[in-house]
Amino acid sequence: MQNKKTIIITLFVFGIISVFLAPFIGSVSIPFKEVFNSEIFLNIRLPRVAFAFIVGFSLSMIGVIFQALLRNDLATPYTLGVSSGGALGAVISIKSGLSIAFFGFTTTAIFSVTGSVFTIFIIYWIAKNKIGISPVTLVLTGVTVSLFFSSMILFIHYIADFTETYRMIRWLMGGLQITGWNYSIILFPFAILIFLFFYINSNAF
Repeated sequence: MQNKKTIIITLFVFGIISVFLAPFIGSVSIPFKEVFNSEIFLNIRLPRVAFAFIVGFSLSMIGVIFQALLRNDLATPYTLGVSSGGALGAVISIKSGLSIAFFGFTTTAIFSVTGSVFTIFIIYWIAKNKIGISPVTLVLTGVTVSLFFSSMILFIHYIADFTETYRMIRWLMGGLQITGWNYSIILFPFAILIFLFFYINSNAF
């Protein structure tokens, strides 16, 4: 138990150090005395580092929550099909060419979140009505759904033109091409509230 605490504290310290140092590293050299007056530092580097930290924190938290709820180390957003559902939503958005903005989120982001949430309901419904709820059946159902969604993504790639395919691949590979603090400001409260809820109720799991 003591070793686990030591590892957690060590990783936390390294994470804080990385977040502190990362904004000072980039293709453009900024003199230290001008750093806090630089647009590149304040509106590009800092927001991207903050966003990367929040995303990393959220993904690791969701992975732990899935594993705790299902008592299965294989239960992750990937094996449960949640990631594939989000990817399918994003690919459909790019192919459709729709342009919608909601609280600063793009159409692709909205479709992606919707796809992930929809996938959770699909997996739960299939497991409950066809097989029976259990950690093993949920994981197996998730893997099946994930493979099906992956085949649909490939089909959409096939019918997409070069520009659409390029955008799809760029999105699926991930990136931090953002400017400003909008995404971080919107996502941070959600991440903290979810963390606090599961932390407070951790004994129930």
